[in-house]
Amino acid sequence: MANDLGIGSKGVEEQKVGLDHVSEDKVRKVADDLAVNPPLAFDLARQVRVFNCQVEFVESPPGKIQLQRQEVKIPQN
Repeated sequence: MANDLGIGSKGVEEQKVGLDHVSEDKVRKVADDLAVNPPLAFDLARQVRVFNCQVEFVESPPGKIQLQRQEVKIPQN
């Protein structure tokens, strides 16, 4: 992969990736499309915390213990 990117032992002599040029019109069109329809913000850290399916065990001494269960519906959007 390093050779294909031009950062290997022979440098740009073996580069295969990144040699095609993009026209300014195409770049401008993509920028305009992104301005009209920007990508949605996505917080990966929050999704991982919310949908973590691991169970944690906590050791506690016997005594007065109250257990509760709560279910929260998460909308698809």
